[in-house]
Amino acid sequence: MIYKKQEIVDIAIKTMKDIGWGYNSNLEIEPIFKSIDEQLENLKKIDEAGFLPKEIKYEQAVKNIKPYWIVGFDFEEESKIENNHIFLEISDLNGEPFFIKHKQSGMKIQKNNEGKYFTILE
Repeated sequence: MIYKKQEIVDIAIKTMKDIGWGYNSNLEIEPIFKSIDEQLENLKKIDEAGFLPKEIKYEQAVKNIKPYWIVGFDFEEESKIENNHIFLEISDLNGEPFFIKHKQSGMKIQKNNEGKYFTILE
């Protein structure tokens, strides 16, 4: 683990501000670290159960595993949308957010020349 929890929280808050997605800021932000070992274990279980899509080779999937953080947010308190959570993924290698999703869609995150994050629909 390269980044500390508070560093990830700070990155997550900046990202959400930059992309303009409102969230319930009254709730505590608790990032979850996804280690390479944990992801390898999960990938192995998926492969052994026969759920790995045929077009994805196990060896290639292993090479693409990188440590990252997941930061969960609830939509703004006043939105009254139930079970509508936002999940932001941040690389532990470089501290950059790379993906955000909720139940309606998922989007890649990039940074412009001014250092501001924005989303790209996948």
